[in-house]
Amino acid sequence: MIPKNIFKSVTRTALAVALWVAAPSASLKAQNNQGLGDMIFTAGTVTTDENGREWAYLSWMATDLNMLLGVQYDIYAKSGDFSSANPYEFQGTAQLHTDPNSIAVLNSRAENLGQDLDLLETAIDELFAEAVPDGNLSLGEKVAAVIDGSLEDTEMFQNIVFMSQAHPALTLALGRGFACRISSSGITSFEIRDHNTGEVIGRISVEAGNPTILPAPENIVQVFDSSPKGHLNIRLRWESPDALRRLALMQFGYSLYRMERKFTIEHGFDVNPPATEQLIDLAENDPAVQKVNRLPILPNEDEVTPETYFFIDDNDGLSGGTPFVDGEKFYYFVTALDLLGRDGEVSDGYEATACDRVAPRVPKDIRTRALYTFDESSNQVQSVEISWDQDPDAAETHAYYVYRYDSISNMQANAANKVYGRIAGPIARENGRNVWPIPIPFP
Repeated sequence: MIPKNIFKSVTRTALAVALWVAAPSASLKAQNNQGLGDMIFTAGTVTTDENGREWAYLSWMATDLNMLLGVQYDIYAKSGDFSSANPYEFQGTAQLHTDPNSIAVLNSRAENLGQDLDLLETAIDELFAEAVPDGNLSLGEKVAAVIDGSLEDTEMFQNIVFMSQAHPALTLALGRGFACRISSSGITSFEIRDHNTGEVIGRISVEAGNPTILPAPENIVQVFDSSPKGHLNIRLRWESPDALRRLALMQFGYSLYRMERKFTIEHGFDVNPPATEQLIDLAENDPAVQKVNRLPILPNEDEVTPETYFFIDDNDGLSGGTPFVDGEKFYYFVTALDLLGRDGEVSDGYEATACDRVAPRVPKDIRTRALYTFDESSNQVQSVEISWDQDPDAAETHAYYVYRYDSISNMQANAANKVYGRIAGPIARENGRNVWPIPIPFP
């Protein structure tokens, strides 16, 4: 499910300037934002396409969704930093598109940024199936239908804006981003201007071949759940250091990698994590290393309790994958993802353990038999023989304990105490054996 509340108060910027602007009129209802007023936050990065050409990618987000509708922004660029005397030159206009042909052009441009159009189409089909007309439609037609349908549907528009943060093609189609070629070297400075007034709403400076690399997350911890919900899965949480929080506008989610313990130690990754490129290559080519998330992990880092976890890894054991084994250990590494979904620096590794949290089946057909044995000192001693049937399918059962209580209420009052009332055990389970006679002296 896509969260409805997609905007957070951001007080730090990275390669971006946030300016006060007037909200344009639009049919979409205004969204409430406490304390920020009407603001647009801008950010940018660079990338190199398959042909070695340098591209700049700019994006912006508004505190009020109205500010993304019915507005055109003109993009200007110049060589050098903001203090350069070089003149700004017009690069193009960003605006919301509902024409399939225009969107198809933007999709092609987004591919130069690394956009996986097949992944985008799958996401559109899964999340917005009801908004897309039946028929053999192109991706451009599907995106156009979704955007057009969202203009009178606040929640749908929120969802597609949220989704666009992981898909540059959608960002371009919504008019909240821009991409263009830049010089193969040096700094390029951009201004984003209101098309009607010429007012500058954001300035961004980027350097060809030198994208901002996001710092590594810190302090991965395993969150244990002793209930059956925690059975053979690993729940993890981590922290964003201040250096990463300062680049919040440059980030959209995290990726999580799992590495076999033996492999980790053999390669020294338990001491020093692999480089980003090395980790990605291992995840693609070595079965000992797996990227465990398919989509960016998007935790709510503002409300964290000791029970909070950001991701559950069970190796898709409930969906056809191979379940973890009780006691199996792995190392985990986390990266922050930038505006184009690229991994940042790799966190230190963290060792986590999968635990069996399902209690054994309850023994069946418990029986007792009074026994009398002769004792010379007391002439006669009574004891009780206890036996039960072993469940032949209960492979998870390793041993048994026997408890004795004075009454049902006594048992209930001490149920949480695993030692109180214990009179025998552990009694090892034996395959093929169904009766377990246990002589217990009678008090």
